[in-house]
Amino acid sequence: MKRSTLLIVTGFILINLSCRNSNDLFVRDVRHPVISLDGTWDVCLVPYDTVLKCDPSSLKWYKAEVPGECMMQGIPVMHDKPFVYMIRFFIPDDFTDKLVKLRLEGVYSYSRVWVNGNYIGDHQGGFTAWDCDITRAVNPGEEAVLHVEVTDRADEISYASGYAKHQIGGILRKVSLLALPENFPESVIITTDLDDNYVNAILKVRGSTRLIRKNGVISIELRDPDNRKIKLNNPHFKLSGRDFTITNNIEAPHKWEAEHPVLYRLTIEYSEKGKVEWRKDYMIGFREVEVDGNRLLVNGRQVKLRGACRHDIHPMRGRMTTPEYDLKDVLLAKEANMNFIRTSHYPPVENFLNLCDRYGLFVEDETAVCFVGSHRTSDYYPGSTENSAEFTDRYLSQLQEMVNNHRNHPSVIIWSIGNENRFGSNFKRSYDWVKVNDPTRPVIYSYPGLVPDSISAYDIISMHYPGINGDMDQYGMKTSGFGHEKMPVLFDEWAHVPCYNIETVREDPNIRDFWGMSLDSMWQKTYDSDGGLGGAIWGMIDETFMLPADLPGFSRLWGKIDENVIPGKFAGPTVGYGEWGIVDTWRRKKPEFWSVKKAYSPVRLLKTSGYEFVPGKTIKLPVYNRHDFTNLEELEMKLTLNGKNHMIKLPDVAPHSKGNIKVKIDEKPSNDVILVEFINREGNLVDSYKLAGQVSPATPDRKSGTAKAGFEENGNEYLIKCNNLVIGINKSTGLISHFMNNSGKWNLAGPFMNVRLMVKSGHNQQDSIKNLCRDWTLVSMEIQEAGEDVLVIADGKYRTGIKAAFDMLISCNGEIRIGYTTQGLPEGLIREVGIGFGTDYGNFDTLYWNRDTYWAGYPENHLSAPAGRVPLFITGNNTYRTVPDKDWQYDKKSFFYDGMDDETDHQLVNIARSTKENINEYCLSSKTGTKIKVHGDGHKSCRILITGNSLQLMISELVDYPDISWGNYSRNYQIRDLFSGQALLTLR
Repeated sequence: MKRSTLLIVTGFILINLSCRNSNDLFVRDVRHPVISLDGTWDVCLVPYDTVLKCDPSSLKWYKAEVPGECMMQGIPVMHDKPFVYMIRFFIPDDFTDKLVKLRLEGVYSYSRVWVNGNYIGDHQGGFTAWDCDITRAVNPGEEAVLHVEVTDRADEISYASGYAKHQIGGILRKVSLLALPENFPESVIITTDLDDNYVNAILKVRGSTRLIRKNGVISIELRDPDNRKIKLNNPHFKLSGRDFTITNNIEAPHKWEAEHPVLYRLTIEYSEKGKVEWRKDYMIGFREVEVDGNRLLVNGRQVKLRGACRHDIHPMRGRMTTPEYDLKDVLLAKEANMNFIRTSHYPPVENFLNLCDRYGLFVEDETAVCFVGSHRTSDYYPGSTENSAEFTDRYLSQLQEMVNNHRNHPSVIIWSIGNENRFGSNFKRSYDWVKVNDPTRPVIYSYPGLVPDSISAYDIISMHYPGINGDMDQYGMKTSGFGHEKMPVLFDEWAHVPCYNIETVREDPNIRDFWGMSLDSMWQKTYDSDGGLGGAIWGMIDETFMLPADLPGFSRLWGKIDENVIPGKFAGPTVGYGEWGIVDTWRRKKPEFWSVKKAYSPVRLLKTSGYEFVPGKTIKLPVYNRHDFTNLEELEMKLTLNGKNHMIKLPDVAPHSKGNIKVKIDEKPSNDVILVEFINREGNLVDSYKLAGQVSPATPDRKSGTAKAGFEENGNEYLIKCNNLVIGINKSTGLISHFMNNSGKWNLAGPFMNVRLMVKSGHNQQDSIKNLCRDWTLVSMEIQEAGEDVLVIADGKYRTGIKAAFDMLISCNGEIRIGYTTQGLPEGLIREVGIGFGTDYGNFDTLYWNRDTYWAGYPENHLSAPAGRVPLFITGNNTYRTVPDKDWQYDKKSFFYDGMDDETDHQLVNIARSTKENINEYCLSSKTGTKIKVHGDGHKSCRILITGNSLQLMISELVDYPDISWGNYSRNYQIRDLFSGQALLTLR
């Protein structure tokens, strides 16, 4: 139950922090040319002019950690009302005769800066880095006072506060103090142009210096991944003006791509009169991106993108991130077999891209323009600035900052000019600017169907939320089978993680595993499609903000609901869109995570059962190598047979092709199961499969004997007796009321019909699942001996008029065979249909199950594992805004869906209350050994829930999630009038 990944992640964090602290910038005579100003700042909720005019002691000042949202720290900012950050900092003596700059990497959304009372400048947009020159406002060796006035503008084109359901205004990203020489390269553009055979490269380094210095020299040095210096024919450029270009032919460099992220170190120096004034290291990759018809090529090879959409989010500071969380996100993406991240819906921080470069992730880098004229809530709608000249500078300035800041990252392969916007001239100007200034990357725009056919505004088609067949028509843009004949199509939002069907998400965590079938189907079809580039799950991380409980204005100034856009209501001050991630905000893995790893696996075994394991014989494992650049022989396969590990050398199977893995069986495997694991060159698990032999179907473990069951009347009940077991039948209901064994009397009420249908549907539908069988009335009852058993027949109806009949054949060994039929059901889509029993809360404390599974292998303690034994209750309780110390599956509630009250000891853990589909056995047990066991033969499903003081056991014939929506797969079981089913359980 305790989290077990901390040591591994910490090791990676230490590596990353070491890299961040390396001296990649040198400025002559300056010891530390970059000084962080992150930390505790003062905040006052008045404009700078007011701060200037008033005695500071007369104003209310808050303490805030930078970077981080104000609201998440209990500071109630409002739209369009400026407020001020203030900090005092020291200017080092060695900054003398240097340019002194501030770098603000993200202030949401409009900011103005003063240093020592001197106005410095302003900036629009909250997610791009910008510098301001403060040289004339400070004195080296003295303290300086910095004021940053921030306004969270309601008309912000990013819509980021409306999106987050609260004002995110504040300093969201790093703030640094920089010392620079008087002259240095202000802009550096690095390109790597591969030849027609994608073997050799032209490395071009160009840019411009701040000033014209005819005695200045730009020099470059290139080192390979082993730190060996590469000989360059043109390492120097003598300046005659501001601009410079240095071109070198590089013979057969290692190429960068997501599976082999090979980085070279490029060092650029600026010197005058033989003295190095400035030097900076750049980690570069030799990589070329092209659109070839309906294919996207990287280094001349077709790629298929499998990824997720990622927001910046921190559990305590909101719409921001830290180096530690950046690293966790990259490592989690790689572990989940992703090769692609879309930075929805704004550019990421530089550190995140550094990590994508290093570990290997393709990136769609998106400018901060969202829901213009489309899906904004009523307080912000329509935000139609797409054709407004007044807003053009906001569009272009933020786009330019994104491109100029991030263009040297090999991981960035696509520029996005906005998310789900109405098209207009500002988007056309954005596209045109990118194509002129960076023709090396394609551009994507959503929604492309809104772009007139006569206008060029995208190079890749963006489509959102396809169904599992991949046929779409979105605003006139059409796809077929996840492909398009003329352009690559990227479903850069697909397979939406369930979050809006609130009641289903709350009651049954199994929907999170069920969702994995959607992704599996979508990805395989896209991988095989003509013109299908790939997809990005919506989303990677939960979108939930745990705001302080005492923050004023909830549901009035923030946390407001517009049911036309967001279904449901917030249960408390945790706001946002919901739990739509495969990890939560603490980066704990949710059940969806394993499904992503399996669905996106680049090594797909095409057969996992039905093998004949004969010692001395060889079996063939048909395999599909779904890598883009990696031959299967680069991996290893570990085979575990009867507890012994064997490393298997893999055959030559090229990317995007199929082959066979031959395995000689040395001995007969116990349980007729072999575990195979695919390990990459870094030693990480790519995928695992449990290979099953030709196993006969399991039969229930039933005790047989010659004892005969009988019954007798006892007041308002019949008692069915045999040996040490007594089962009570209530005459008023015709149903079981209790049973007695050597451990005592156990209340057990049932069976009752559990018929839950979705009687209406819609894109954002919720609260449409109806329980149709309540308030049972007995019409007739029979009880009789039937051979060695007792047969009970009960006919009746429910308040809704639905009729039901139960036949219960009760045996002396504790078996109860139940047949049931209902009549008069309305037409609808099935959520679950079956029967249920109720017992006293607290009678049972442990759940065991054995089931047939969708995936050929799960980790231990996954809520959908093939077998498990778990407690129903645990004592460790999560508290609001506190780091959880257990894995997600042992949580008991959601602070988003269930409110801010702490967990209690009396709530079921997620893994226990999740439906177990396709059961062979499902067993509730008590401390005294009493058991209720359901036998399923791989065809029934069970779950438990608490209603009042009753623990209810549901045994379902059919289970589905018709409200999962957003193009995801559901079984679409229909029901009309009649339904019949059976169940078998044993009481011990």
